[in-house]
Amino acid sequence: MRSVDGSKTWFDPIIGLQLRTPENGKRWHAQVYTEIGGVGVGSTFMWQVFPTIGVNLGKQASLEFGYRWLDIDYESGENTTLFKYDVLTQGPVLGFGFRF
Repeated sequence: MRSVDGSKTWFDPIIGLQLRTPENGKRWHAQVYTEIGGVGVGSTFMWQVFPTIGVNLGKQASLEFGYRWLDIDYESGENTTLFKYDVLTQGPVLGFGFRF
């Protein structure tokens, strides 16, 4: 018999990289944020890619459009105590940025 527990906690070491276009007063800008982690310490493997394109609405505000992929593959236990979480979450992102 299997039972379901809705919670599990683990620790993942993660390294990330963010690349941005220079902020030199242009109306449009872009960036990509990416990270990888897990590598068997917590999850088996996790990765994320998050590119965005933005338009400046003024000196302090911007509108951001993007798409995000986040994949986590975690497994612990065996047989009746097996917990497996292998999920790719993805979708469009719309955001408002404010700099002060």
